[in-house]
Amino acid sequence: MKKTILSIAIFLAVATLQSFYVLPTNAQTAAVTYVGIKENGIEFELKLDHESRKNSLLIISDKNGDIVYEENFKEKRLVKRFLLPSDESSEYTFVVRNGALKYEKHFVISRSQVTTIHVSEVR
Repeated sequence: MKKTILSIAIFLAVATLQSFYVLPTNAQTAAVTYVGIKENGIEFELKLDHESRKNSLLIISDKNGDIVYEENFKEKRLVKRFLLPSDESSEYTFVVRNGALKYEKHFVISRSQVTTIHVSEVR
């Protein structure tokens, strides 16, 4: 009986600790989304929200791994849009680093063309 009560008490203690787990205050939240096509380019939006005292580093690289954009941000909260060139098959990788935290998102852009053929009977 004592073992059963002890097991239940341990289970409840662990369950309670798990339900009160909160992300550390220095956790970083970053999101990159596709906005649309503008001026022969592709537009993306970065939203950054973190509590760290460290700067955030954004690196945008293309399909060859070449860096097309790099910037350090001091702001804790930021919304910024980027217009990147687009060709037949573009690829971009967004990497946001803040200390040991890292957010990475990869986009592949492809184009397709639709041809519509109309046939009418002539009398």
